[in-house]
Amino acid sequence: MLKKCFILLGSNIQPRENIKRAIHEISNFYDVKKISKIYETKPIVKTNVGNYFNAVIEIYSDFSPLDIKFKILRKIEEDMGRVRTEDKFKSRVIDLDLIIYGEGIFEDDNFILPDPEIEKYIHIAKPLSDIAFNIIHPKLGISYGEIMKNLSSKTLLNNFTIKDLWFKC
Repeated sequence: MLKKCFILLGSNIQPRENIKRAIHEISNFYDVKKISKIYETKPIVKTNVGNYFNAVIEIYSDFSPLDIKFKILRKIEEDMGRVRTEDKFKSRVIDLDLIIYGEGIFEDDNFILPDPEIEKYIHIAKPLSDIAFNIIHPKLGISYGEIMKNLSSKTLLNNFTIKDLWFKC
């Protein structure tokens, strides 16, 4: 049975080209149903890395979350030159994360879906809310649009800027 899935894309090394390429690579496996606006965001941790571009896409899949994450997305990352390191905040050619799988909850030793970071970080919540505004988070019982509104109202985000960089992929 096909499940509606959302994938977060991020890059801060030639991000325009790499976000476009990642969407193209994913489209070799799936029909990409929706693409959010693409946003430029400052790094979460102040480092010497450049700003990130982030977007979210919607696909439908009958693969398991583990297969999507480890057999498809990780393969695309490797093919695009991503090198995984211990440094979570290091610059990257591409970062592809499955953040929602269907309408339910998936928990595994490797990851949890919906991704708990959706409710913590505006660079995930904003593009997700572009294409999944009214979808209800299965644990929180509120929409992804409401999650975005809640994040937007927090004062700690005053230093966090988002620049809409929508361009054709």
